[in-house]
Amino acid sequence: MSIKVKLAWSTVAQMGLMLVEIALGLYELALLHLLAHSFYKAFSFLNSGNGVNHWLATQLADASVPRRCHWLAAMATTAGLIVAVHLSVGILNSLAAGWLLWMAMTMLLLPAFTRPGAARPTRVLLSSVFALGLLGSTPPLNIA
Repeated sequence: MSIKVKLAWSTVAQMGLMLVEIALGLYELALLHLLAHSFYKAFSFLNSGNGVNHWLATQLADASVPRRCHWLAAMATTAGLIVAVHLSVGILNSLAAGWLLWMAMTMLLLPAFTRPGAARPTRVLLSSVFALGLLGSTPPLNIA
């Protein structure tokens, strides 16, 4: 489906919704909807040229699927960061909070471990520093 077709069908759908709003007597809402949709549509038309760039970027990007070693490295790094921050600041008050935080931070670090290349250590370091900053700014978690 082309960009023009997507833009046209979204306009048709929004105009139909505006007609329903008018039929319900919600004239102010329909006017607000019209204004908001016009701003959105102007942005969409002006940004439609980037659709080709986005498509090319997805075609050129390597489809890196995380392997078991990537998962284990991300999980171990995350566990180390959580333990270090917990021992210094005390952010965890329950096992459930630790589990949720561990899984969320693992998903944050996993792309840095997955993508191959010479810049992998730098990506891992930057992601770990970012995760450490997030963990350090986390208030104590009280999840039962």
